[in-house]
Amino acid sequence: MAEDPFSGFLLPLRGEAEDATFPEAYSTHMAGGARVSLSIPPNPSYPGSGADGLCDGVLGIRDHRDGRWMGIEAFSGSDRLRSPSVPGAGNPWNESGKPYISVLFGSLEQSHFLSDRGLKARMETADTTEALPIGKGRIVSLSVPVPDAHPLALLRMGRGVARGFWAREGRWFAHIGNVATVSAGVREPSADRFSAVWETAGHLLTGAVAEAVDGVLSPNPKFFGGFSFGEEHLPEGVWGDFPPALFVLPEIELMGGKEQGVLTLRRYVDSPADPGDVFLKLKEEANRLLSSLPSVSGNDETDSRDLPETQVETGEEDWTRMVRGALDKIFLGDLSKVVMARALTAAFQEEVDAVSVAMSLWKGNPGAHVFLFEPSEGHALVGAAPETIATVSSGTFRATAVAGSIPRGETPEEQSALAGALLNSEKDLREHRVCVEDMVTRLGTVSEEIQAEGEPHVLTLSAIQHLETLITSKLRVDETVLSTLRALHPTPAVCGFPRDRALALLADAEPFSRGWYAGPVGWFDEKGDGVFVPALRSAVGRGKEWRLFAGAGIVAGSDPEKEWAETRIKFQPVLRALSRCGPETPGVTSSLLEEGKSHE
Repeated sequence: MAEDPFSGFLLPLRGEAEDATFPEAYSTHMAGGARVSLSIPPNPSYPGSGADGLCDGVLGIRDHRDGRWMGIEAFSGSDRLRSPSVPGAGNPWNESGKPYISVLFGSLEQSHFLSDRGLKARMETADTTEALPIGKGRIVSLSVPVPDAHPLALLRMGRGVARGFWAREGRWFAHIGNVATVSAGVREPSADRFSAVWETAGHLLTGAVAEAVDGVLSPNPKFFGGFSFGEEHLPEGVWGDFPPALFVLPEIELMGGKEQGVLTLRRYVDSPADPGDVFLKLKEEANRLLSSLPSVSGNDETDSRDLPETQVETGEEDWTRMVRGALDKIFLGDLSKVVMARALTAAFQEEVDAVSVAMSLWKGNPGAHVFLFEPSEGHALVGAAPETIATVSSGTFRATAVAGSIPRGETPEEQSALAGALLNSEKDLREHRVCVEDMVTRLGTVSEEIQAEGEPHVLTLSAIQHLETLITSKLRVDETVLSTLRALHPTPAVCGFPRDRALALLADAEPFSRGWYAGPVGWFDEKGDGVFVPALRSAVGRGKEWRLFAGAGIVAGSDPEKEWAETRIKFQPVLRALSRCGPETPGVTSSLLEEGKSHE
């Protein structure tokens, strides 16, 4: 690779770093003024093994020990850069413990090419995230059957790298590592992060090839991740590793369901590499993985633990004031609904394993959409959402409008009586109707043959019951699951109505950043199919501390005390999962799960 092949458009870096930061010569202003800064830690145990910094551009890192690209990432705005980390990608450290890598940054301010040994990536303009349309390089995938698949085995292997888990009852996906990452930073108000992610991902998958073993169907490559609630979200504090949009194409993916599981391995290879040679190597690695997966127990049961110390960020008096302020605006006709949320922090004496929390949520919340997304080690989002905001399969759209709530009850008789009361509640029916009507209206911009059930039914979950209405449609040509998200998010079920006025009220009233709470999380593939749920009944964790979120829809007739009680119920799924997976905390009781008794 030439030392400076593009006269300032690219910054090639190669060599050894004497200490934790490259010399000043390795920081420069790129074309268009984008600032590039690198920091390479001389620590072989560092899991990210790469570069941190701020820029508008793209990042590629090559390990010169084996010549392999560790991954490719597109960044914009104020994203915090982390190099790709791929299991088995080779040791990027030489024998003295100093990094020996090549780093390429490309500015997004100009259209140009960067190339190195057959890799070619085309950068577009700064106001999109079309940073990496791949030319000669391509994704190679191999899929093999797994008779007795369990997600826990693979997730345990992925400790230290990006990993995720997505499930509803018996069908699930688990993944570790990342072949490629698509990320979007804070955008201009006119920018469209949903379209930008779709276009970038499509370019990355250009020329992808796949092979299957023993007749198993090779799944389409999927990007897993999500979006923040608001497009102006800043990735800082507890949300430091969660930019406004972030998706990973996993290196290893395991899919399970009613039939046998499917294990898929992926690599990004430089053309003109022969895919046949890559398939042979992937088969060898798949055989090694299959032999080691059964050695990891699928049983993740833990003894029941006491809850950690908790601290609310919105007390009941402040909550009452917030709700009454919203009711005043509703009475004046400014809006008809707003979904107000509150947060609490749970602090443990030791680190809590996010995988164990996800497994507990999966077991304890049948019917819910359970998710885990851990983009960097120890920093995870987990939850158990009651609804889907968008499911697309072969052009058919499906979603569930969920709004209106009541407790589940302690006995089947009480559950049935409460469900009947919910179906006859004028206040809850009004709240639900707002959600359905708005979703149907917005779907009209991307689809046809829209149908919504005439009357809601009751969705019964582990601790709460909701009104639910199924909505279906046929997408127009060229529409995708991401374009439906662009049309629908945020729905009245997580924001309010009218949308703009509800968002303005939330920005003024809620004393915390929602981050990814209530944002769409899930997956999409190259065909535009996918499943997304709002990140509800969720918590974001970093080591010993977790922040939990719960909200309630406020409409005319809402009572602040009852809405407070509803949020207490909605905290329960994650609180229970944390209590099972956290360390012992002597002297702390589990009364937070009991109505009327709390550490709040």
